[in-house]
Amino acid sequence: MKFLPGLVEALEHAGGTHTIEDVLDQIRRGTAQIWTNEDACIVSEVHDYPRKRVLNFWLATGALPAVIALSREVLAWGKRNGCESATLTGRRGWEKVLATEGWSPMLSVMGREV
Repeated sequence: MKFLPGLVEALEHAGGTHTIEDVLDQIRRGTAQIWTNEDACIVSEVHDYPRKRVLNFWLATGALPAVIALSREVLAWGKRNGCESATLTGRRGWEKVLATEGWSPMLSVMGREV
């Protein structure tokens, strides 16, 4: 898969919670979804909370315009599958880039070693 190196790089920014093998296993089991077009790849997951179903954009790689175009398809799928909202965890640079797509900051996530 041509997007594998980009997904591995995205995981490096995610705090070491998963390896690419973990991600691929979740996709195989159906607990994560993989989306691709010619120039982008997104991995999503659905979180069923007690009060709402949320589509989470987990990993993304590829050319920015292609990622944005693909994200619209993922959002449409989420809506068809009962998701009421979407979340995205990523580097701060995504905030400015995705503001024109209707995304806005909700919470701040911080991390540290213990």
